[in-house]
Amino acid sequence: MKIAYDCLTLEMIDQSPEISRWLSQFPSDRESIAVDVLLKLQFIRSDVYGEWLKKQLSAITDGPCALYAVRKFEGAIESYWDAKGNPPLRSAESQGSEELVQSVLGNLRKARDKGYLDHPSINVLKKRCVRNIVLIDDSIGSGERVGGFINLLMKNKTILSWWSFGWIQLYVVAFIRTHQAEERVRNYLPGSDHHKRQHRKSDKLHFVGHHSFDDEEFDMRWGAKSTQILELCDSVEAVPCWARRGYGSVMSNQVFYHSVPDNTPGILWNEENGCFHTSPPSVERNTLIFVSPK
Repeated sequence: MKIAYDCLTLEMIDQSPEISRWLSQFPSDRESIAVDVLLKLQFIRSDVYGEWLKKQLSAITDGPCALYAVRKFEGAIESYWDAKGNPPLRSAESQGSEELVQSVLGNLRKARDKGYLDHPSINVLKKRCVRNIVLIDDSIGSGERVGGFINLLMKNKTILSWWSFGWIQLYVVAFIRTHQAEERVRNYLPGSDHHKRQHRKSDKLHFVGHHSFDDEEFDMRWGAKSTQILELCDSVEAVPCWARRGYGSVMSNQVFYHSVPDNTPGILWNEENGCFHTSPPSVERNTLIFVSPK
């Protein structure tokens, strides 16, 4: 499936008051590099992501699929499941990417009746003899969010038993991911890849995505001026060190309309000391409201 990304142009940048205010925060000799940052961004429309997701899920045809939107839990949560094997209630607040995933799941279930199960309980998994568990996200940078979700998912004796005996296959579906994140996610899973194991965990784990890249391939994403762009991001003291190259130092250049991944440079979304911010975060991760490349 060929994907067309939206991008900013110099004309768009010149005509945007919001971007002009953002650029004015940089020293005059670095404004041109900040412009280069904007020109290298790739924007993914919500409808494009939704259509891509539906196509990938439709390809998993081996029996019913249990679909779970990956989310981050605040506080000390010991398990994804409650004592009766039910998943947690959804937050009343907008969750950005999770909200979009829920919309896609609803459309899929209408198209294929009961073939897709929307966040089913363990009892439903048993009754339907589900063998495919699908975890859905938009972007995987460091792998920690998905890994933490998997860790909580496995904190149930039934799920852990099914996994150990090779009765379930785990699919991680995300539009974007780093190669390094795959290994980090795999490390969160119980089990072993020893050649003597009958059911090696890597054989039961499947990654599905459109775009994957190595963390250190900066030139591939940011072009010939990637070194200057990195120096610019690293130099902004108003942005915390951990956020300057994005969470996990991933330095991604891809942005969703519904959610700005925090693995993109912090100068695009971080709000700290009243500097380099666009607005308070209004979705699951952040919002880049001054950019509207249409």
